[in-house]
Amino acid sequence: MAHVNSPEHPPLHTLAAADLSLLQRLHQQLLQNCPGVFQAAAKHLLQEPISQAHRPDDTSETQLQQLQTAYFTSLTEGPYGEGYRQSRDQMGLAMARLDLPPSWLAEAYRHYLQTVLPCLVQANAAHPDELLKLMLALSKLLMHDMGLTTDALQRHRQRASPRLGSYGAAFAGLPCGTLVLTPDLNVVFANPAVESLLNLPAGSLLGSALHDWLDVTPLITLAEQVFQQNLVCETLTLCRSGHPQALAIPVRATASLLRDAPDGGEPHLLLVFEDLRQQTRLTRDLLNAQAVASVGTWQIDLATDVMLLSAQACSILNWPEDEVCTFQGLMEHIHAEDRESVEKAWQAALNGAPFRVEHRIQIGQRLRWVEARGRLEYDAHGQPLKGHGTLLDTSERHLAAEHLQRLAFYDVLTGLPNRTHGLVLAQQMLDRCERAGRQLALLFLDLDRLQEINDILGHAMGDHVLREVAQRCQALLCKDQLLARIGGDEFMVACEIDGLEDARHISRHLMHTLAQPIGTATPPVEVGVSIGMALFPSQGHTVEELLKHADLAMFKAKSLGGGHCQLYEQQMSERLHRRNTLATRLAKALSRGGLHLHYQPKIDLHSGRLTGLEALARWDDPELGPISPGEFVPVAEERGLIVQLGDWALHEASRQWAAWSGPALRPAPPIAVNVSAAQMSDESFPDRATQLVRAAGARPEAIELEITETAMMLDPERARRVASQLVAAGFNLTLDDFGTGYASMAQLKNFPVGKLKIDMSFVRDMLRAPADQAIVTAVISMAQALRLRTVAEGVETPEQARTLLALGCDEAQGYHYAPALPPRLLAADWLP
Repeated sequence: MAHVNSPEHPPLHTLAAADLSLLQRLHQQLLQNCPGVFQAAAKHLLQEPISQAHRPDDTSETQLQQLQTAYFTSLTEGPYGEGYRQSRDQMGLAMARLDLPPSWLAEAYRHYLQTVLPCLVQANAAHPDELLKLMLALSKLLMHDMGLTTDALQRHRQRASPRLGSYGAAFAGLPCGTLVLTPDLNVVFANPAVESLLNLPAGSLLGSALHDWLDVTPLITLAEQVFQQNLVCETLTLCRSGHPQALAIPVRATASLLRDAPDGGEPHLLLVFEDLRQQTRLTRDLLNAQAVASVGTWQIDLATDVMLLSAQACSILNWPEDEVCTFQGLMEHIHAEDRESVEKAWQAALNGAPFRVEHRIQIGQRLRWVEARGRLEYDAHGQPLKGHGTLLDTSERHLAAEHLQRLAFYDVLTGLPNRTHGLVLAQQMLDRCERAGRQLALLFLDLDRLQEINDILGHAMGDHVLREVAQRCQALLCKDQLLARIGGDEFMVACEIDGLEDARHISRHLMHTLAQPIGTATPPVEVGVSIGMALFPSQGHTVEELLKHADLAMFKAKSLGGGHCQLYEQQMSERLHRRNTLATRLAKALSRGGLHLHYQPKIDLHSGRLTGLEALARWDDPELGPISPGEFVPVAEERGLIVQLGDWALHEASRQWAAWSGPALRPAPPIAVNVSAAQMSDESFPDRATQLVRAAGARPEAIELEITETAMMLDPERARRVASQLVAAGFNLTLDDFGTGYASMAQLKNFPVGKLKIDMSFVRDMLRAPADQAIVTAVISMAQALRLRTVAEGVETPEQARTLLALGCDEAQGYHYAPALPPRLLAADWLP
């Protein structure tokens, strides 16, 4: 950089190479991200009243705008040689000719910063350390520039007005604190800004010795330097003389010589103080923000391999702040599995690529994830000289990712692989078996009584049971065998086997361990399990196929009463196919009128008279032929068709009753219609039932609704509300299949039923099974105590009828009297 040394032109203060590099990057950012920023700053400045007041004509304004635009552009564009010095001298001359005060120059800097800083912040928002460096370099340049231009302005004004008697016109309006001192540091001039900075009364500094107010020790050194170099810029702290605790202001002090003093005497010392308190707070806040965000900064000198780490970087790397850090030394703390990737990224950075890598730091037995970013600086020949960048602690992000992975692939309650992940792992096992020519068994486990446990003991106990089941199964299985939770109370086991007996052995152990009571509750909690098995390759070639077949086998085991294990058989798929076919055709039959009702008489055992009828659904499919209710009703329940089927039966029975009870006919006896648990769980059912009956021309009093114990006990309180509304609407209620469920006396006492229907399973064997006859006797006695009528179904012999009459039963139905008959035959044989 060239210099011109003379009393009139003191030597330029040389900017550091790092500052020059930063200013070049800043200039490119402004040109790329904010085109026209320099013109905008100049135009805005010239619209200010102070600019309007000091322009003689429009031509002068145009010239000044051009000059100011070039001035702003050159601030960051450089180079900072003699041409730069001359441009500042020209600006001082222009200000002197237009009689612009120094405050106009201060206003120029303010407008420049108002225009540039938002752009600078926006361009570097993601890189706070880079933003701070750029702002510091820009501040240093502006203070340097202010000194040059102010000196030029003063020099030209002295030429024009050699008898200027004070410095007030030159420095009073400067926003920075400004002092003019004699060589022995007596105050010749102090502008208002310096008195405000030092919190002193106006006019108190003028004519005094500076050491009366401040500790001048750092300023003495600065003065000695400036008389040798003409211009010095340093960062120091201003402290109150004798009371350093009363005042401690960090400032950037720029000192220069005023060789042409107004009185023609010895040169004076010009001190300009830039208040760094806000910058210090910004730096402190930035460091605090880095600590909060777990971001640190690093620098490296490639010639020495020495790294400078910020306090937060030392914390992230667990590196002692008082210990020298080198890149190679740091590599020893990087997890062994990550060193290769870090070395690769560093070598790429040495060749010009941005440096970015994520790795683990070994801290004792703990690991910390760190993301390192940065860039290197190169000389004119492209050789890397130094580098700088950031360190980000990403451990929490990795922990969150691991947590999300567990949520995605593992069951939260038991910690087992979930259905999706379990199927993937099972398929991997199957692929290994296929390559090795081995067999694989897939077991589908369904807990037998978890729903009862949830209903009776609560879901907290149900969750405890599921965790205990998972732990017991894991303890039983080997490490190379898979256990996954694939549903609410469903688990899957996959294991390599040599033959079927291996699979049976595992299933027996599972059933045995899960049959043991859980916990110490009284009575003990027993859950049990039903297991279905399917084998690869004989019963499926994919996990999905095996799981489907094992599910079918489990369904068969469950139908046997639970606590069983079933191996898949081809007939199970055939039965599933038939159920699917029945479901499809049943839906069509319901929508197209393919079902009809038969009616079975109910007989008063005392008089032998007809007391009622039970409506029973019949289905004769055009393709499948006659289908038993015992087959299609469970399908309707399974496929969600049971409500539609029940509503249809209620409407059809009501229509038939109305047809048998015309104006000229004797009213038909009441017709009983079965009501499903799903209907009793629907609180809108009473209104709907009333509408269905009345729309068919009947009245609710003509219809009996037969409700199972299961329907009553699924949700007792809701069922009681629904039943009460039905009775209020006029329906009569019968509790169907009594003795086969789990209704309690307390529930029965509070349930508004008028009859109990004794299940045919007890009636059928009561003459040869004393236990069954005892149950029938007990039910009749209980009904009498509760003033309820009893109906026995499945009566097939005169002996059964006579025994029931002797026991006090009120009504009976069954083949002894008549089977369920079509409407025409029923009317011909039983209705007058």
